[in-house]
Amino acid sequence: MVSWRRPFIFAALAATRSEIPEALAEISRLSIATPETVARYQQELLEQLLRHAWRCVPYYRSILEEAGVVSKEVVRLDQFENLPLLDKRLIRENEQGLRARGRRRGVYDNTSGGSMGEPVHLLQDRHYSDWNIANTIHYKTFADQQPGDPEVRLWGSERDLKGSRSLGGALRDSLYNRRDLNTFRMTIRDMERYVEIINRVRPSWIEAYAQSAFELARFIKARGLRIHSPRGVLTSAGNLYPEMRSLIEEVFDCTVYNRYGSREVGGMACTCDRQEGLHLSPWNHFLEIVDDEGKAVPPGGRGRVCVTVLRNLTMPLIRYNIGDVATRARSGSEICSCGRTGMPLLHDVRGRDVTVFSTPDGTKIDGELFAHLLYFRDWCRRFQAVQLSPDEVVVKVVVMEGMEEDFERDRVEIEEEMSQALGSGCRTGLEVVSDIDPAQSGKHLDTVVEAS
Repeated sequence: MVSWRRPFIFAALAATRSEIPEALAEISRLSIATPETVARYQQELLEQLLRHAWRCVPYYRSILEEAGVVSKEVVRLDQFENLPLLDKRLIRENEQGLRARGRRRGVYDNTSGGSMGEPVHLLQDRHYSDWNIANTIHYKTFADQQPGDPEVRLWGSERDLKGSRSLGGALRDSLYNRRDLNTFRMTIRDMERYVEIINRVRPSWIEAYAQSAFELARFIKARGLRIHSPRGVLTSAGNLYPEMRSLIEEVFDCTVYNRYGSREVGGMACTCDRQEGLHLSPWNHFLEIVDDEGKAVPPGGRGRVCVTVLRNLTMPLIRYNIGDVATRARSGSEICSCGRTGMPLLHDVRGRDVTVFSTPDGTKIDGELFAHLLYFRDWCRRFQAVQLSPDEVVVKVVVMEGMEEDFERDRVEIEEEMSQALGSGCRTGLEVVSDIDPAQSGKHLDTVVEAS
């Protein structure tokens, strides 16, 4: 059944000259087009972006020429890998030079999330924003969620939630039939209230920080509560481990859709119900998985995620090293069995909030170790592994209320496994705490290195 809100939403978009309806129609068409058709479409966008950057963006003029990518308006994509990678440091140092000359419609300021350090300041424009929103709407159609259908967001970003509390934000949320629930600091009482709200609102879609959805699912299961089952739960803003996905799907009795993106570049990929990988959005991004030299890793290989944003001409990000690690699809352009032939797959992504720990003897330990040790324990509400010094790692844990005996039962086993993994030269142990502060972005970081 189509919500009565949907025609009003699209009428409002048309009245404000939004590109969202047109972009959504184009994305829907391209998502099932042939891989060759989509590759040509993406190549044209990339060539247009590079010519624009050569003409209008001071930072890129000489870089593009020196790399042999653009010369006298002629683009050579076979030289694209010669371009140096862009990172947050370079953006900070060249903020003015990265801004395109000339005014564009609807330019606004934005910043990166700042989960792992000082955020960077960016300029974006309405064309970019409209295509990013259209892409998000398209991801929701993976579970047949349409604009105007009831939805709940379990969100931790204070700046996003502040916008929803303004008059304009409240009117927009009312029209879109969306309810925001603040998970920046989620107490037991908050979780009790959120369960009541979800059961009353009966959303067809829940969008959440991965950690927030998992934490609420743990609470619901531990308390034996009844919870409304939506069409889908979409997670983002953090790593979704298999143990997390399994529990969220069990408790909410629906598929979990995992979205990958960032505030700097928008949503880049999302899983569908087949769970064969993450569907890329080639109409908005040109995404590469590269080695330390900036060269493409082979199919099935793991490397750094570098993204070129195809829609933001105000402050282009070209070969932006976002700081994540991912695995390319085995065939290089693998297609999912769902039939979305225009959305090739990314095999998996390991986000920035997973840290590598170094032991005194030089051994490298992937921070995911702690997730696998703790996330399947019913008593573990939240944890954070912190490397205090080269020879000391402490793991803070928040124990579910009333499950202290279960924690003590498992404690010795976990500490022994951590000690074995980290080696005898590294002191380690579990420390029970009442809560763990989130990062500035609202994300809860599982792993932190304070000293190396």
